[in-house]
Amino acid sequence: GTGVFGNAMMKGELAPYLYEAVTASMCRLNMYAADALREFDVNAMTDVTGFGLLGHALPVARSGDLTVTVESGSVPMLPELVPLAGEYGPKGVCKVAEYVNDFLTVREGVEPLTVSLLSEAETSGGLLVFVKEGQAEKALSRIRDQGDEQAAIIGHAERRQVLNEYLKVV
Repeated sequence: GTGVFGNAMMKGELAPYLYEAVTASMCRLNMYAADALREFDVNAMTDVTGFGLLGHALPVARSGDLTVTVESGSVPMLPELVPLAGEYGPKGVCKVAEYVNDFLTVREGVEPLTVSLLSEAETSGGLLVFVKEGQAEKALSRIRDQGDEQAAIIGHAERRQVLNEYLKVV
């Protein structure tokens, strides 16, 4: 949602408390989460920046022959992002959807705006980490102990069963 917040800010329409929220999010260093993960079996890790969450998950899925399922309701979002996105969304600037759509399945009932936000380019958007099965809860606890209260388990990965279904949003 940093692009949405940035667009609202450039138009002078971002409330000060929302400016503080997005600034704090972008200033949080990924180094602390990466350090907290040193004791875990990390299979893959990527920052979430110019290709958004789905765009960064796709190469991990394709290279590992996996289906990555993202639980849309579990993804941390900036406050008031959804109402702001309708007016201040990127409006076609980001081409990530063109990159991921051929490999993406979206469960019926998931809002198109949510899928769009998961594809949006981010500025310092955090880390997407794949840890060995059974270690996710403990890894999340360690990351939160390092001060990242927004960290969350947002899905899982499994061996791909369906041709070209590398990403699922549920």
